[in-house]
Amino acid sequence: MRKPRCGFQDILKHGTRASLSKWPRTHLRWKFYVGTQDDLNTAQAAFDLWSQHSALTFERSETNPDTMISWRTLRHGNTNIDVNGPNCSAKFDGPGNVLAHAYFPTDEAGFVSEIHVDGDESWHIHVGKHPADKFSLHYTLTHEIGHSLGLPHNKRRTSVMFAFTPDKQYPVKLDKSDILDIHRLYGEKIMNEPPQTPALPPPPPPPPMLDLCTVDRVNEILILENRMYISYRRYVWSIDLDGRTYNGPLAFSNYMSFFHDNYTRVTAARPVISWCS
Repeated sequence: MRKPRCGFQDILKHGTRASLSKWPRTHLRWKFYVGTQDDLNTAQAAFDLWSQHSALTFERSETNPDTMISWRTLRHGNTNIDVNGPNCSAKFDGPGNVLAHAYFPTDEAGFVSEIHVDGDESWHIHVGKHPADKFSLHYTLTHEIGHSLGLPHNKRRTSVMFAFTPDKQYPVKLDKSDILDIHRLYGEKIMNEPPQTPALPPPPPPPPMLDLCTVDRVNEILILENRMYISYRRYVWSIDLDGRTYNGPLAFSNYMSFFHDNYTRVTAARPVISWCS
């Protein structure tokens, strides 16, 4: 039994100007002709893989697609008849051997790169691991999308663009050569830089320290053990009566950390201390 493979070489020369080329833009539209929801989800995952590793972006569109995916069997036709003609230049051969094929992009006006998938094969139409008796549609579409973007077959067996389908088709990933090849055609993925957070204005300077001599009146005075305590609003000065010196005021909230922040007055009468807010 021949090893299953891509039929790309059979239709390499499709069209009057078919050649190894690329699309003139990096945002492309795709459509899965009469595809089920599982078909669409699997195709989306395959396009996402190429988008993750290049500057390409893809959009599913029912109108004016750049790439058209469809199920076909044996001798079959094209979907874009006006440009690609009514008949595909290659045919499928039933179960086994050729699994799918695709057209390279050209510079023909209105050209649609078609991906034909052999409907006679037994397919695993999901993104997860495939059973041994089924082919992974996710892997096959990733390969054929590579052709529709302009990539030829790759001689590296680890490449997703290798002509023959490997026995193990999961997980589907691009190897280094696939990534370098798609970069050469369309450039690297443009990473969106996080928005620049505007610099915060510097904090306002602290208010000038309150001077006891500038206070027009005080709230309370307490003399205790050779020290005088003078309170004004939320501040208190501690004055050494021997040296008659004092430092800057202390906030009550710092001096007596057990106070609540919203107090406005403190009174004391042994054995009770109370504060009011």
